[in-house]
Amino acid sequence: MKYIFTYITFSLLLSACRSSSSEQNAENIISLENTKKLQAKNLEIINAIPLETTSENLMGNRLRIRKSSSHLYIMDEESKRKSLHVFAPTGNYIGKAIEEGEGPENIPSLDDFFIGSDGKLELLSTVGDMATIYQIDTSGSPNVKFKSEYVATSFTKLPNDEYLLCGGYNLPIIKNRVVKVSATGEIADTYLPNDYSGKLLPMTERNFFPSGDNVNFIESFDHQVYQYIGDSLTPIFEIDFGAYAIPSSYWDMDFMEGFSMLNEKGFGNITAIFQADLYTMIECMFQGPFGVYKQLLFLEDDKNSKYSIQINEDESPVFYYPIGIDQEGHFLFLTYQDSLKDYLAKSGQPFSFSLPESDFNFPVIISVSLTP
Repeated sequence: MKYIFTYITFSLLLSACRSSSSEQNAENIISLENTKKLQAKNLEIINAIPLETTSENLMGNRLRIRKSSSHLYIMDEESKRKSLHVFAPTGNYIGKAIEEGEGPENIPSLDDFFIGSDGKLELLSTVGDMATIYQIDTSGSPNVKFKSEYVATSFTKLPNDEYLLCGGYNLPIIKNRVVKVSATGEIADTYLPNDYSGKLLPMTERNFFPSGDNVNFIESFDHQVYQYIGDSLTPIFEIDFGAYAIPSSYWDMDFMEGFSMLNEKGFGNITAIFQADLYTMIECMFQGPFGVYKQLLFLEDDKNSKYSIQINEDESPVFYYPIGIDQEGHFLFLTYQDSLKDYLAKSGQPFSFSLPESDFNFPVIISVSLTP
């Protein structure tokens, strides 16, 4: 089964904005050209968790996956009617925690979700000019925790029970791209003023990437990674995309001229960041006349080493969708059984796990080690 996605649309390109002028330490500016180049063969698959699949939980590749101490929660970002699927750590399917709909056991929209350290599940549902945070009670029903007139498209929860909400560049509705709100929804602080004056359709993307007590933040067309530190969003990395950085002249062009220039030139974008005690993995996507590919950036914090691997979906689909780093420091990817079987057969890589027989091309979470 092959999945094809269009990553950049006119509305996305309209959301581009000037990168923050915050000064960065030179050591935090990462030039992809200066990283040590590795290949997919430097990645070794250690283990695989097949996700039990039925006709009730068929999913694509654009999955938002989060883990509690006892469950895996998965949302298909491109499903027409989103559900939050629940799996055991072994991959056995448990059922749906929530589904979009109009009934009392549903929520109007499913835009994002958060699992607390206590295992409690909270959901973001934004409809029109109102965002609502729900919490799932012990019976599995959604209860309204608070409503906010800040039109959020993603959120996360802080250890002190406050929340960060992201609304992006949706002028004139959004004055600040990120706000902090209290446990009852009152705005307590604002971050990243929205000075983009162009027309924009709202978009939904994953912005917040929690790591322990830290929260990292990214947004489309900003080449910086931020971390919530001391009540502020502070840049911790800046990616130098070299020839594929969006040039400053773009912001002075009319839309069609700028769109044509980007298509002809190509550009890079940060699309995910995952951190553990000793490692950081940053996913960068490139798009242009050459097509679409990703460059995965691996940082070893204890050695200050920087490695990168270019991944093309047609050539290495098993490593195209990174989803995290586990407690052992293994990098996690989402793939599908057909792609995994094909890769193992062609690479000759030995493995000790088994894959079940199924009528469906089921998703598989693989854990991977990096050997420079």
